[in-house]
Amino acid sequence: MRIRGTVTENLADVIQTLGLAHKTGVLIVQHDGPGEAYEQGSLLFQNGNVVDAVFGELRGLNAYRVLYLWTHCNFVFQPNATTLTTTSLSLPATGSLVSVPQKTETLKIPQRLPPYHVNLPDFGMLRLTRAHRQLFLLIDGNRPVVLLARMVGRDPSEVHALLMDLVNVGVIRL
Repeated sequence: MRIRGTVTENLADVIQTLGLAHKTGVLIVQHDGPGEAYEQGSLLFQNGNVVDAVFGELRGLNAYRVLYLWTHCNFVFQPNATTLTTTSLSLPATGSLVSVPQKTETLKIPQRLPPYHVNLPDFGMLRLTRAHRQLFLLIDGNRPVVLLARMVGRDPSEVHALLMDLVNVGVIRL
């Protein structure tokens, strides 16, 4: 059944907003699939952390990675829901698929990976935002996360989430 929810052009923005607002509930998302079909996924939030995700046969972090890259899609957030309609997965030790940075993580120094220490990646093709590009351009192998956060005018936890996206697409390491 198709959901009639809010339309977004970037599901990552919705996920980050729910995280920053420390929301608890289920985010149900759909977008057009092949032909007249549609694809659906769900993300479970607890106090702003994504703790479970489902997309087709994918579970947990693999499902989260696919859904995070969705662009034009519809979504509905069901506040205070505490389970997905499918079986829960076992979580990492942190209890979250997307971990909240600890203080020691704000002192880490991100570094660009070859060949990206010289050449710029195609941010559009990687489906990364302008904020990702801005942060990537400031990474010089000398600046810790806390300084990068100050430079871009964002909270260190936001910057850490952006950095983890850059790590996941393979352009930097922490």
